[in-house]
Amino acid sequence: PKTWITHAARTHVMTLLARTDPDTSDHRGLSMFLAEKTPGTDAEPFPTPGMTGGEIEVLGYRGMKEYELGFDGFAVKQANLLGGAEGKGFKQLMETFESARIQTA
Repeated sequence: PKTWITHAARTHVMTLLARTDPDTSDHRGLSMFLAEKTPGTDAEPFPTPGMTGGEIEVLGYRGMKEYELGFDGFAVKQANLLGGAEGKGFKQLMETFESARIQTA
């Protein structure tokens, strides 16, 4: 499962890091995708097939809902691969963290 995902139930699309090369066990086998999903409701936060989740209760930030997500049989289109080639996901993730740190500073 993936934890501490902000507003996961509300979104239509999210980035998803997935292992696309089962012969590797390090960062070189990871790829980044744009994963489409159906937005949820309070009654059914994750209606998309293959995705489950639950809200994580937090102190403060009452308007920010945090979730734990699980994936089992969740499908993503090959066309949604970011960067045009498999195996670039870890580098893309690190570049995102770098820009987020600059914005926060």
